[in-house]
Amino acid sequence: MRKGSILSNTRHIWAAVVFPILYMWSCSNEPIEAAQTADVLTPDPFAGDVAWETTFGGSSTDEAVAIAKGSDTGYVIAGTTNSVDGDITDKTATDKDYWLLKISDEGNVLWSRTFGGSEDDIATNISSTSDGGYIVSGYSRSVDGDVSGNEGFQDYWILKLDAQGQKMWDQNFGFSGSDQAFNVFQTSDGGYFATGFLDVSASGGGGNDDRSRSALHGVGEYWAIKMDASGAFEWRRYFGGSNNDRSSSAIQTSSGDFILVGSSE
Repeated sequence: MRKGSILSNTRHIWAAVVFPILYMWSCSNEPIEAAQTADVLTPDPFAGDVAWETTFGGSSTDEAVAIAKGSDTGYVIAGTTNSVDGDITDKTATDKDYWLLKISDEGNVLWSRTFGGSEDDIATNISSTSDGGYIVSGYSRSVDGDVSGNEGFQDYWILKLDAQGQKMWDQNFGFSGSDQAFNVFQTSDGGYFATGFLDVSASGGGGNDDRSRSALHGVGEYWAIKMDASGAFEWRRYFGGSNNDRSSSAIQTSSGDFILVGSSE
């Protein structure tokens, strides 16, 4: 969701809404009586028209990466901002921070929040949670501000928010290299599951708790982390081969297991 310009390289969040298509066919050659179909044909056919569109941001780079349905109405957009002006009202430094923006069904701003520290903090995804709040994934280089810790360079940074976008807790996972979370969601037991990329060459094989280290692993791995309801990890596992493997998303199955997807070299 980016809006570009020949005169500027500034990027802003852009949102647009369209409406679904409704078609109806008759299986016979007889015309369908209006009285029989009045309820079915009430919605207007989709015409490809934009209901509304708008941009959000400031004078620097603002990028949206994911959106979640609000627990009541509206939607929460997750992204990253460098801006300190415009729609960003609670940020004073030009480093990258998580930016959470709630909009109404009509695209009006309901609230706006930024989270991070003095280094770059980059959001990658957002999911709704059963308590009406949200869980946000990403990665951080900070060790101050809203970020409670860092193990070196970039860490998974998981941020839990309430329904109003206020911070409830945060958690970091990582080692001395670049460790990046790309997805997080609530699990069936009320905990959370995050997946992404572990720089296993920098971790020295760390991050594969309760499993033996393998000589086959190197460079980067899928890194799956299961957390409890407070964000404390219950187990961590990495998966991959001798080259670069990165998990971009995951899902929990009906049996309680997990499927991870991504790319592999």
